[in-house]
Amino acid sequence: MARFDVYRNANRKSRDRVPLLLDVQASLLEDLATRLVVPLVAAADFGPAIEKLNPVVRFGNRNYVMVTAEMAAVTRKSLGEKAGSQETQAAEILAAVDFLISGF
Repeated sequence: MARFDVYRNANRKSRDRVPLLLDVQASLLEDLATRLVVPLVAAADFGPAIEKLNPVVRFGNRNYVMVTAEMAAVTRKSLGEKAGSQETQAAEILAAVDFLISGF
């Protein structure tokens, strides 16, 4: 497991709304039992967004919005299948998390 990896949501109750989860936890802490993830929602299904808080990330051939305010810790075991990585958008991802925490 690595920071910026994307996982398919294994939770049947939420996967229709949130098909993907973005791992934002430092890879240095991979031995912890939990990972901090941000839900990724299809851009077409997301209403008005705060651009800095909810950046659009391209994954596959679709756009997804980071629902940063809903990030949560989940057990490593509960993460679904790894679907890829968003490491190329690290700056935008970290800026959104920082904006949620600091307001800057």
